[in-house]
Amino acid sequence: MWEGYSSIYAILSQDYDSKTIVFKIQQVLAAEDATTFCGILWSIWKQRNNKVWNNKVTDANAFVLSRAKDNLHEWKLPRSLHQTYFVSRQQHGNICWTKPNTGRYKCNIHESFLKHLNKVGLGMCIRD
Repeated sequence: MWEGYSSIYAILSQDYDSKTIVFKIQQVLAAEDATTFCGILWSIWKQRNNKVWNNKVTDANAFVLSRAKDNLHEWKLPRSLHQTYFVSRQQHGNICWTKPNTGRYKCNIHESFLKHLNKVGLGMCIRD
């Protein structure tokens, strides 16, 4: 972990503002480490807000890191389940739509992201 440590030290040695430091560190870290770094930064920010707005103080070092770890795990779990679903679907072929039980509804959603147009599309169909 933190393979870009010497690069990070070089960044911190420069006279950069905090925003530049964060973005430069993100550029030198591996994807997994960059995700962990962001999770820790968010947890520090949350800790600060709890102190300023709620006057809540906890053992910062232990709590910030454990909250970052827990939140990252919760964030990654649906992504891994989503990937597992699509791998399973590819192995077993297409899944056909089935009618829901009486009194129940199904909602089918499709989204698209057109980066070059800076647009997002969303379609939804609710059926009984």
